[in-house]
Amino acid sequence: MAPNTTGITQFSVQTPSTPRRYSDVSSDAYQRVRLVENFSSGSVGDLYALNTTQQQLERWNNVIDDIANKLGGTPDAKYDETGATPTAPALFATAQAVYDLAVTPATSTVVAADATVYVAHAGGTTVVNENRTTLASGSVKYYTKDYITEEMVSDIRGMWPLNGSGSIANNAVISDTSLKVSKLTAGNANGTGMSYVSAIRGTGVSLDGTDDYLCADSASDGTCDNAVTNLNPTGSQGFSVGLWVKFNNTTGDQRPIDNHGSGGYSIAINRTSINCTTSNLCFVARDTSGTPTDRAVNVAIPSAGVWHFVVGVLDPANSKVRIYVDGIEAGNATAGVDGLIAPTTTWCISGNAGAATCKEATNTPLNGSVDEPFVVGKALSATQIQQMYVSGLEALNNKYRVRLASDAINQLAGSTNTTTAVASNKLNQTGTTRAQRLYVGTNGASQDDGILSRILVNGDIRDREYDESTTDPILTDNDISSVSVSNDGAYIVVGTDDQGITVIQNGSTANRLRSGGRVQGPYKRPSN
Repeated sequence: MAPNTTGITQFSVQTPSTPRRYSDVSSDAYQRVRLVENFSSGSVGDLYALNTTQQQLERWNNVIDDIANKLGGTPDAKYDETGATPTAPALFATAQAVYDLAVTPATSTVVAADATVYVAHAGGTTVVNENRTTLASGSVKYYTKDYITEEMVSDIRGMWPLNGSGSIANNAVISDTSLKVSKLTAGNANGTGMSYVSAIRGTGVSLDGTDDYLCADSASDGTCDNAVTNLNPTGSQGFSVGLWVKFNNTTGDQRPIDNHGSGGYSIAINRTSINCTTSNLCFVARDTSGTPTDRAVNVAIPSAGVWHFVVGVLDPANSKVRIYVDGIEAGNATAGVDGLIAPTTTWCISGNAGAATCKEATNTPLNGSVDEPFVVGKALSATQIQQMYVSGLEALNNKYRVRLASDAINQLAGSTNTTTAVASNKLNQTGTTRAQRLYVGTNGASQDDGILSRILVNGDIRDREYDESTTDPILTDNDISSVSVSNDGAYIVVGTDDQGITVIQNGSTANRLRSGGRVQGPYKRPSN
């Protein structure tokens, strides 16, 4: 299998045959290709390819059995900045140059038998967990020098990692990492009490319960938007909305997320309207069928001072509204709903959606902290929500286990987002996937500035990096052009632009072999 400037050529070295050629457009150039086994379909020859002309990832199924060329053909799956056709998770929010590709079969967090695909590009690295049967139900996660997102499942409408440092000024703009690019504006009229704080992956935002809020503001002009269509589902498949939240106290009407109105929704505590009840955590949704009716589910308020993952789901297929707390369904209520949501009010984190600035005189601002709020245009399953919770919890816990509560470990090492090399081992040395690691090579703005990040996939923690400044093993001062790792993760091989190849014995100090050089330290497989 060979990529070239006019597509991809496949030929058999065992049984001579006419080569078969593949491309989305006949003159497309391809940077990397991988031929892998698929455990869900039984195919031994799925082709994954990086199309540098179209800036997209392609999958061509079971190419071993093909008998004809597919130049100018149609890949079975495409991932790009548009969500592709058929609909798929977005490879990035805006088109990026693509550089490297890795695939691990049977590791997808969405469907265990499907593949996980890793793409290095000019904006960072994207991890795609595939769902071959329903492409749109796969997930993506973005890794950059500034943040690692949570796993964005299915029709993601908004996801805000809330990364930053220091205090947050009134009208500060906060970016959305999803394809919809729905920006938030900070409301902090008194100029105090609102800041970035250590949270789940990196930082979140602390709100003082007085006047602080975040609202949808597509123009970034300091004016909260009404009827934010980007955040609404496009069909009758329902929707899901949630966030990590830590209440400083559980008194008064506090609204972590509020978009209630005609066809709106709200997550609140101690709310006494729209069928919510005091002394409870409530998720309420008002769909558009017939006369709009509030469908609410009330459960016990989670404890203060602790991070909790709260998700509300409107599930029209089963006529339910559901609320999940820390990955478990805490309650549900029957609702004869059509799943269509079209709120006409502002979209608020903290505060009242019925007010022009998410703020009113009563006690609706949130006194606490939030992280990773999201909106998905479908009813997420219990399994998907539990996976999101476990991944976030692992990230939070590992922050204290691995590097003493450093928020910087939830991001790639280096000073730029241009990643040129990516690899991942499927198994650790005991034969399980739990210690699977991702290896990402980043080159700085200056020449010979390469640095390799090693990331624990379960928990999104960068537990080590390799460059010329690390004690040992080190990478000779150079730019990274490629990286590979043994399936058990015992050895890392790093290709450079002008300093040969470095072989690192992973997990052991003082073990390095560079082509043309000598062995540094004992040359043996580590025992752990």
